[in-house]
Amino acid sequence: MIRYQYPIFIVIFLLCRVTASVFGQESNFDWSPHNLKWHGTLNGEFKAGEARQVSQAGVTLPLFQNDHSMLFTDLRVREDDHHNEEANLGLAFRTLVNSDWILGAYGFFDRLTTQSGNDFDGATIGVELMSELWDFRVNGHLTETDVRDAGPVGLQPGRRFVEAAYEGIDYELGRLLLRFGNCSELRGYVGGFHYQNDDNRFADISGPRGRLELRLFDVSLLGEGSRVTFTGEILHDDVRETDMFGGVQIQIPLGGTRPGSLNPFGASGCYQNLTSLERRMQMPIRRDVDVLPKKQMGPVPPANAAQPQDNVVVFPEDL
Repeated sequence: MIRYQYPIFIVIFLLCRVTASVFGQESNFDWSPHNLKWHGTLNGEFKAGEARQVSQAGVTLPLFQNDHSMLFTDLRVREDDHHNEEANLGLAFRTLVNSDWILGAYGFFDRLTTQSGNDFDGATIGVELMSELWDFRVNGHLTETDVRDAGPVGLQPGRRFVEAAYEGIDYELGRLLLRFGNCSELRGYVGGFHYQNDDNRFADISGPRGRLELRLFDVSLLGEGSRVTFTGEILHDDVRETDMFGGVQIQIPLGGTRPGSLNPFGASGCYQNLTSLERRMQMPIRRDVDVLPKKQMGPVPPANAAQPQDNVVVFPEDL
């Protein structure tokens, strides 16, 4: 991780400098709940594909905000049905640079625990640009890439699993396709990804990805500021071939709801009406949270062997 520390520190430094500059001009800002424009949220997601099922839970909490900018934390935990677990601790900044665009930047510390019990630490840094119509974001994933033992291979003497994590980049461009009044919309996204490991036993993973999102805003039972998003996703690469996912995301506000909502976390009377662009300030950060472990098996060479025999690929983990 030493070689990754400098770019991470640079991003954190720039984020702090921009934040200090923005909020330093707002010394008279009123922090009472009735004047908060953006509230914290509880977040949940479930998606299922041919290869696996993934569940995620998290919370976003604003730390500082004014009428056009917000610094907030994004904390997540994630688990799949292969018993891989991941935690992501994030710090993010978004600002309305003018009446048409939002600029955002974020950094995450990532910890993946695989089903074999290995821990891989990493970091994700990303930038995003959003308008009412368009989205663009790019994420860079840095991680420990050393190969680790992952246990014996069944009843085959002398053969063991090994696994490693990948680092790389993902990116996407999105656009609003349809809007149904002020309470629902359909957006489409196209993009791609590239991941690699320096060990030549692990093939690069690259390919395109597309996604549709049907989003419902201000669901009455969850309160103003809530969102329910139904997603469909398809991706392809030469290693895993084609895979598809369908899922649902739920975002529940931690304040700002009006009377009549069943949301137990809402604070009645604190809600402020937001424009369509201001509402996008609380869009969930889109990033590929997997550190991409992969498994192979190979024979353990005799003590006097000059070279180990070639490994045989058993299966890769999916995105």
